[in-house]
Amino acid sequence: MFDLEITESALKGLNEYFSENEKSTMRIFLTHGGCSGPCLALGLDDPADQDLVVEKNGYKFCMAKDLKDAAGAVSIDSNGMGFMVLSENSFGGGGCGNCAGSCGGGGCGDE
Repeated sequence: MFDLEITESALKGLNEYFSENEKSTMRIFLTHGGCSGPCLALGLDDPADQDLVVEKNGYKFCMAKDLKDAAGAVSIDSNGMGFMVLSENSFGGGGCGNCAGSCGGGGCGDE
């Protein structure tokens, strides 16, 4: 089990997406994240034996056990351009700020 929050905006986006697509488990995973460093991301995937699985608002999410402690509490939000997976903990390593699903401002180098 892991702490997961889904915002109303994200829930609306999930409902819209899965109204036209087969419902499946979503994986929360660590990706390189470009200029902002490692970031959490969301993708469709079946859970593996070493995964933690949580069901929230009728949707199943999985995460590797070894990512749980590094990520801490996780929230999924949507900004109209896609889903953002946010963590209470920073993964660091980026060149233009904390990881929040994208670079701050309009892009890297705008700071």
